[in-house]
Formats: sequence, structure tokens, C-alpha cells
Amino acid sequence: MKKKFKIFIIAGEPSGDFIGGKLMKALQDTGKTFVFEGVGGRQMVDAGLKEVLPFSDFSVMGIFENIGKTYRLYQHLTFLKNRIMQEKPDLLITIDFPGFNFKLGKKLKDSGIRHLHYGGPTVWAWRPWRAKAIAKFLDHLCVLFPFEPPYFEKYGLPTTFVGHPLMEEGMRQGDGAALRKKYAIPYTHDILLFLPGSRLGELSHHLATFQKTSQLLSAKGKKIHIIIPSLDFLVPLIPQEGWGCPLTIVTTKEDKQNAYAASRVALAASGTISLELALARVPMIIAYKGNPLTIWLVKRLIQIPYICMVNILLKRMIVPEFIQERCRPEILSNALLQLMQSESLRDKQLRAFERVESMLAPTGQRPSAAAAEVVLKC
Repeated sequence: MKKKFKIFIIAGEPSGDFIGGKLMKALQDTGKTFVFEGVGGRQMVDAGLKEVLPFSDFSVMGIFENIGKTYRLYQHLTFLKNRIMQEKPDLLITIDFPGFNFKLGKKLKDSGIRHLHYGGPTVWAWRPWRAKAIAKFLDHLCVLFPFEPPYFEKYGLPTTFVGHPLMEEGMRQGDGAALRKKYAIPYTHDILLFLPGSRLGELSHHLATFQKTSQLLSAKGKKIHIIIPSLDFLVPLIPQEGWGCPLTIVTTKEDKQNAYAASRVALAASGTISLELALARVPMIIAYKGNPLTIWLVKRLIQIPYICMVNILLKRMIVPEFIQERCRPEILSNALLQLMQSESLRDKQLRAFERVESMLAPTGQRPSAAAAEVVLKC
């Protein structure tokens, strides 16, 4: 009888849900039989995940925000530890979300259940001591960027660069003309992508600033149409009016890719989205606001000069960054206007994005397939 491999898999954020869905499908493509149980979003559920807790409970950001929801996560931590101990899966896979997943890993350290974590903590950016700490309870680590393995291998943690799953998304396959036709957007209007974040806290910090930025651009005589790619459960939180120009919110993958193809420039909150935009060849500026206490603490701990992954990979400022006190509508609108009007600035970013793409995948292999190989070895 063919063995069924039982895998308990946990993702706490939309980016982790994306990675988890790709990995689950790649494992199924190996011809072996898997049973998946755990926590994940729509993409993981579509790939066959049996949910044990609501994914929406895990949308938390920052150190000082959402205290009530953070308490609920501690309750979920106990539940998951007991559930995993009871189920005794062949492998526990946790994806990113280190504040939660590493606490769970510590609780299961002596359980005999092997633990693979997908997505290395940013020890190269801040809190480098975490590499040594996680080596004590993880059995294997899969990382997304080529420069990461040495940070963990020096503490004896087997680490594999598997590449970034975004490489499999065909980010440049969108049809800009189809988007304009579907939403009746005239070619006299430039399409601007606004990406205020996929977490509740990010939306609360960015929406008003992005909205005012749009108003200022329109006031300067620019004919623009704002597209906001978002998630279904976040759409009710985004105001439909008050942008100073037409606004369209899209939630499907097809519309999102078509919006990338149609857009002139993007304004995005810092995160994985900068890599999506780079792969889609959309010139951008990065903005970020957070709880002042959180930002104050991070600034004193961080060891790198950039927050945008494009800049981190290239080790220079290619994409303009506007953080905290510089994340203001008048500054953002001027930067967007300059990027919209300057072909030299746009070309500089587009050439750099080609280099970024070459750094995001192992030679000759899909990232999810590379990660699936590691899972089978574990």
C-alpha cells in the first residue's frame, strides 16, 4: 500500500500562503501521496490544506499593535502544539512568520517531530543572534535569497537556497489592454498602482497617506487612474471615494497581472511586493509607516541601509525609499511625478530589475520543486 505522508504546515501571512500553496502543489507533482493539515489562506486551501484555525487570526504586524489579537495568537500557539503532538506528522513545515512559528518550534523541540522552516529570518538585517538560536530546534531551513545560507550554516543548521517562488508566477504575462477594456480606462489616463500593504496594520498606517498622495497628483493636472490590487477580506477597509481620481480595486490574479502590465509606476509599502514589481518590470517608489515605537526600535537594531529587497540585493539605492517621517503625501507625489516623467529614471530601474531576476532562482530549477526535494529528504 502506498504510504501517505502526513505534513502539518503553517503560514501566517498572505506571502506565506503563496509560498505554501506552491510547495504543496510541487510535492503532489512528485507522485507521492500527502495529507496536509494546518493553517493557511486561500492558495493553500485550494492546494488541499485541511484548516485547523482561521487564517485571518494571524494577520498581525508590529511589536506594539493589536495586543488583543496577539493574545489570541498565544492561545493558538498552545492549541497547535497540542494538535501536532497528537497528530505526530511526518514533518512540520512552518513558513516565515518567525515570531509565532519559532515559539512553536521551541515548544516542540524535544517531541521527535522533524521541523523544516521555509523563509529564513532576516539575520543579515537585524538580530543576528537568531541564527544560532533557531539552529537549536530546526532540522532544516529553506531560504529565498542566495546570500543567506552562510549565516545559518556556521551554526550547524542545514540550509538550502531554493529560490523565490515569485519566479514561477509569470509576472510579465499580463495584458494591459485587457485591463483598460474591462474597466473602461482611457489611454489618456496613466495607470498608477497603489499597494498599501496586505496586513491590517499596514492599511491603517498607509491608506490616508496614499489617498492624499493621489489627490495631490490629480491637483497637479495629471490624468491618472489608481489601481489597488488587494485581498478580498481587505476590500471593505479601502475607501471608494476621496482619491481625487478614478479608483479600481482588483482581487484576482489575472486582474493583478494585467494591472502590472498596464501601469506606468507604482507606490508600494515595503515588503515582498517590491520583488513582484521588479519581476513585472514596474518602476516604483517604496513608502512605509509604522507604529513610532516599533520604528524607533527597528532603526536601532537594523544593520543594513535599505528596507526594499531590490536595493538590498543590489547593494545600492535603485528604488527610492520614504520611511516614517518622509512618508508624506507631498514627498510621495513629487517622487511619483518625477518617476512618471523621467525615462532615464525609469530605464535605470528597469535595467536593475533584470539583475534582480537573475538572482532569485537556482540554475535550471523551479523554486517550489527545489523546496519539494528538500522536504522529501527531511
